[in-house]
Amino acid sequence: MKKYEDFKKDKEVRDLTDEEIKSIDWTRYKIVVPTKKDKLELMSAFEHIHHSDIDTDFITVNQLAHEYLKGGTIF
Repeated sequence: MKKYEDFKKDKEVRDLTDEEIKSIDWTRYKIVVPTKKDKLELMSAFEHIHHSDIDTDFITVNQLAHEYLKGGTIF
């Protein structure tokens, strides 16, 4: 799995620069659910994952963990 660390030019610096963030190969996905109830259940699960002890340096893991904040890709 790709990590934010993979896109850093200077490994000694903690945060990525704006330029480095623009170079990230984001994972594209679409989540389709049959009902609003299922969507809300997934949003709750993503929030739980977000507040759990996970390695958020993995790009796709971090994207999914934050899905509950935007909810725009869950249909």
